Amino acid sequence: MRIKVVGAYGASLATYHLSTFLVNNTIVFDAGSLNIIELEDQLKIEHIFITHAHLDHIVGIAFFIDNIFSLTKNTIYLHAIPAVIDSLKKHLFTKDVWVDFTKLPSEGAPRISFNEVNFGETVKVNGLEVIPLETEHIVPSSAFLIKEGEKNFLYTGDMIRAPKMWEYINKLDRLDGMIIEVSFPDKLKNIAQISKHLSPELLRDELDKLKHRNTDIYIYHIKPMFIDDIVQDLFPKRVDLKLRLLYEDEVIEI
Repeated sequence: MRIKVVGAYGASLATYHLSTFLVNNTIVFDAGSLNIIELEDQLKIEHIFITHAHLDHIVGIAFFIDNIFSLTKNTIYLHAIPAVIDSLKKHLFTKDVWVDFTKLPSEGAPRISFNEVNFGETVKVNGLEVIPLETEHIVPSSAFLIKEGEKNFLYTGDMIRAPKMWEYINKLDRLDGMIIEVSFPDKLKNIAQISKHLSPELLRDELDKLKHRNTDIYIYHIKPMFIDDIVQDLFPKRVDLKLRLLYEDEVIEI
């Protein structure tokens, strides 16, 4: 499994891009910065998995579809839990906000097609099995367990807690890595709680529930203006876990 970090941050600034992860060249998890991938690589994408419908995780879809619309006849499949699909239909692909590419060039052959998937169900795409797991955020949200052969990788999306997710993950024989969010430093823990994000302290509380103690844990969704504060809060307080920050353009090989 090859995971390229396209965007790793929870805010958009000059050199910091919104959450987007490209897996095995054809599958994307969240799409805040999907449209900044090289055009020839955008044309290879076949599936998009969305954790939740907040703008920083979906805005790149609109421009991505616009980029490739006239260059391919392929349909791109967008997978998410039903509440997320409903939000995308109501608020993104409308004639008032953006072109409805679910009906263009025709309803029988659209550029984008929605696939609703429920918590715990498996979607098989291009050699991977992807399973949405329930997480708690300020809007309906899911994590995704990504399986390739015997290997398991977890992408949490945005969350503040996820008891059902940890219960599912702890039943696995192995967890080869995970990407989990931290958005705010501990001095803004109250903001994190109100917006249902993690701070370093809240992250430690969640990771105490993880059975797989040797898992590689990658931190993403940091607000760039708080990087220094978050780093100070994270390290070296959790030396018993393999914890590190994600950087854009790096590749994780599982």
